[in-house]
Amino acid sequence: MKKLLIVIKDSMEYKNFVEFYYKAKLNNSKLYILSPVAIDSKFRADVGVLDSRIKILDEWNNIPTSFIDLLLYWIKRQLFFLENIEKSESCFQKFWIHIGVRNDIIFSGKYRNFLKLLSTFIYKIFPLKGYKTAYKIKYKSKLDVSPCQFDYDYIVFMRPDSKYNISIYNTYKTLDNKVITFIRNYDSVALKGIFTVKSDITIIESEKLKSLMVKLHRSYSYGKIVVLKKEFNSIDKLKKINILYCTSHPDFNKNEIKIVRSLVEIYRNYNFKVRVHDIDDKNKYGIDKEYFEGVSDYAIYKSSDGKVIKYHNLTTIKGYKFDLQNVHVLITISSTIVKDAYKFGINKIIYLHLMDDPYKFIFEREHIKILIKDCHIKVVRSLSEKTLLNFL
Repeated sequence: MKKLLIVIKDSMEYKNFVEFYYKAKLNNSKLYILSPVAIDSKFRADVGVLDSRIKILDEWNNIPTSFIDLLLYWIKRQLFFLENIEKSESCFQKFWIHIGVRNDIIFSGKYRNFLKLLSTFIYKIFPLKGYKTAYKIKYKSKLDVSPCQFDYDYIVFMRPDSKYNISIYNTYKTLDNKVITFIRNYDSVALKGIFTVKSDITIIESEKLKSLMVKLHRSYSYGKIVVLKKEFNSIDKLKKINILYCTSHPDFNKNEIKIVRSLVEIYRNYNFKVRVHDIDDKNKYGIDKEYFEGVSDYAIYKSSDGKVIKYHNLTTIKGYKFDLQNVHVLITISSTIVKDAYKFGINKIIYLHLMDDPYKFIFEREHIKILIKDCHIKVVRSLSEKTLLNFL
């Protein structure tokens, strides 16, 4: 029986893990989970429903990352963005954002020509050997536990770029076991940066994303790439037309209140609902609460450091799928939900790229363009009632 250590940091990763659990038939393996909500009794109970044999480890509180390693992590990530700054719009944006340039400057394109020139100058003066040298410097941080406590066959990281991967890798990696890394979302390849630790097997959901990864990343980082086959659910839709708008991260769209209120007016004679991003605030939209009713929320748990975080459980994952499986038209500017919507059989997906959007350069990121092609998305550039109603 294979032993797997699964590292799950947030809500999306837990949802992806549950899906992976069923697809890969992990009930034939012995699983151990590391998660920031591991100490929460509700989370333990929920994992127990998935599989009572899964063991949850209590070591998240003891994941140290030294200042030197955090600095090295930042430098490696910045060098990855710099190395690809002329190949990738996402890398260009992230390089400057992590240096301290404000999001609104980058997303709006203010000072863009100057930043492009400066980017080219920095890229050309940095020695090419410097990238390879920096990438190969090893991290030192480890967990304060026995390195081979359970002698795992696989360490499974549900995201490639987490700083927590450092100590976990250094503690549990052996010459005999392998690392599996999930590319958890379309934006991970270019936007999140370098792999924190080397992967033996990297799991990804798109051939186009695989091509982008090969273009931007070094092969020793991602190892063997496995592209998951797309599986589509054949869903019998309800007779009544259902329309769902999903809000984006509040930092990425300054027009969201205007958009939601406009859509409420346009779809006043239809079954229109709004699903808010997990850190968004329903109250700011000033619309009747009926537009949020019947749309599943996230469960809330306390993380190990005492902060309140929002986290999926099996019930909310089921509700999330139900929301999408009963939708005819999905409208959004958020890339996170689109691949699930397409997989669950929504064949009318509208991506709002409004002409007057002050953050227009968000839409130049590679993963947005790949998503639009992969999921056959219709891009709409204005809140025209006639245009939007034509999709019904």
